[in-house]
Amino acid sequence: MIIVSTRDREPDVVNALDAGADDYVTRPFSPRELLARIRAAVRSARRSRAAPVGQPILDVGPIRIDRSGYEVMRDGELVHLTPLEFQILVVLVLHAGRVVSHAQLTAEVWATRGPPVSSCLRVHVAALRRKLEDDPPHPRWLLTEPGVGYRVRDPGANGGGRAR
Repeated sequence: MIIVSTRDREPDVVNALDAGADDYVTRPFSPRELLARIRAAVRSARRSRAAPVGQPILDVGPIRIDRSGYEVMRDGELVHLTPLEFQILVVLVLHAGRVVSHAQLTAEVWATRGPPVSSCLRVHVAALRRKLEDDPPHPRWLLTEPGVGYRVRDPGANGGGRAR
């Protein structure tokens, strides 16, 4: 679901993304940009329906990701994530301990090669933190590398978890 709106205030974007939107486009925009975002959403939907390759279960601290069942558990409780939040989390966990740049996340999640959608990405990561962190303003697992990207704490560094 792509929201097209004239409202560009952060609370409006956050509320729409939290309600389940996968992307948010503010007017004015070019028809080419909208078509590119639609193509990216279609590619993303196709990828999310495909069976995951590699590690079907990923554990990071209190977070468990079941890639086959498209479920995320935190401390044993099911957490609802939007498809984009799920994909962002999987990419970050697959690269646990390493910085994933804005451009790399954009390419892997939105399947675009254009400039990173850092403001949209920031909103999604903030939503992930609210859903997965004990203290979202002071995250323990989903870390920001200012000006570069994001990183999930290496679970092996403190015995917090493992990928399998």
